[in-house]
Amino acid sequence: MYRFVEDDRFNTPVLLTPSTASANGHYFALHAESALAEFQRLANEGNLDARATLALIKATGSLGQEPNLPAARELVELGASRDHAYSQHVMAWLLVEENQPLHAVQYMRQAARQGFSPALLDMGRFYLNGIGVTKDRRIAMEWLWRAYKAGHAVAKRYILQQYRAGHFGRSRKWLGHLIWPLTTIWLRGQLKLHGGYTESTFIYNWPHAVSAETKGRAKNGAPC
Repeated sequence: MYRFVEDDRFNTPVLLTPSTASANGHYFALHAESALAEFQRLANEGNLDARATLALIKATGSLGQEPNLPAARELVELGASRDHAYSQHVMAWLLVEENQPLHAVQYMRQAARQGFSPALLDMGRFYLNGIGVTKDRRIAMEWLWRAYKAGHAVAKRYILQQYRAGHFGRSRKWLGHLIWPLTTIWLRGQLKLHGGYTESTFIYNWPHAVSAETKGRAKNGAPC
């Protein structure tokens, strides 16, 4: 789903916001050291978006960093306490990585209630996978539809995936199979236009605290 380049330091998901534009330019130019330094400078100045982005970088090992979950958590604690949706979203996934799913879903729900579309999507993923909640496809679909209506490009794929699997009746199963190829083309266009770096396309592929099967699917960019 994300941009693949020869420099694998840039092949992990990251969410970039307008408030970190000075760092984003270095990132897109594949200047890892300069991007990292600029994110750090903005974070030191109290930019909560920069702190959350830097936390993602440290959590996933992007830009050549060794994965460091404690350092990542320290970066987003302030924003999460101030009801900053991006920080709450990152905190939720860090707690998943730390095998604290009950706390994770609390933060994800707080971010989702603010209309943060990646969190709306991930509440659906939590219910699909039973992360911090009891598995419930119907509740998951409610969250996925909310994410889709909020403009998240990947939400449609998750919805159709459930239809194709036959969980919501035969007619919707055939509808899912019919539309799936079209959404594949559409999603590729969206990612080519926006990259995997905006709120409408960002999806966190958790790499650590899940089963080997789920890890493999996530690594390959497949909805889980």
